[in-house]
Amino acid sequence: MSGYTGKHTNVLTIGVGSMGSGLTLHLASLPQYSVLAFDAWAPTLAKFKENYKNTVPASHPSRSELLQLQENVTSVADVTFIPNFTPDVIIFMVVNSTQVTEFLFPTYIKTLPSTTTILIMSTISPSACHSIKNQSSSTMKNPPLIIDAPVSGGPVKAGLGKLSIMLSDPETAAGAGSSDMYVNMLKDISGGGETLFIIPKLEKVRNGEKRRGCRSCSCSSH
Repeated sequence: MSGYTGKHTNVLTIGVGSMGSGLTLHLASLPQYSVLAFDAWAPTLAKFKENYKNTVPASHPSRSELLQLQENVTSVADVTFIPNFTPDVIIFMVVNSTQVTEFLFPTYIKTLPSTTTILIMSTISPSACHSIKNQSSSTMKNPPLIIDAPVSGGPVKAGLGKLSIMLSDPETAAGAGSSDMYVNMLKDISGGGETLFIIPKLEKVRNGEKRRGCRSCSCSSH
């Protein structure tokens, strides 16, 4: 499956509700991504599959393989072992932190290379983000990079690739000029980076969630 190498970034999304589906389908429409997704709620997953068929570009070199792989995804077991597909980026757009930990631990995270980046884009508590990272470090010697990057904007902006993202700046200092593939991907779902807000301070995995929480409180007070 030659489409899974070279210029393509492999993206796996867990949780394709309203915003999760929108941002995932937006990425799937771009030729530089090979995208697959899963949702525990069968009707939501079925709806995503139908939309997915009409989204992956006809010009994508692995379109037929991707469509078949996505069609075969019906359970957690299916998505934690996808033949010839190692995710470069995993996006979590789930309801709560429990769903993140249940998916990653104790087994799946051990199958991922350290080059994989895990983005927690749901709004969960800062302490939960910290706990997930600590658990990954205690499980593996060289775990994947885990970053909190909660989003806001709703399903319409998600589908247009114009979400607001609060990115917790990791230890590796993902600055505005970073060439890391996950940063480039985030720019592609935030209006070219116009609404990508990098929250500095040395690898504070909880910073994005803290800022997102502050923003939510501020909005609710108006």
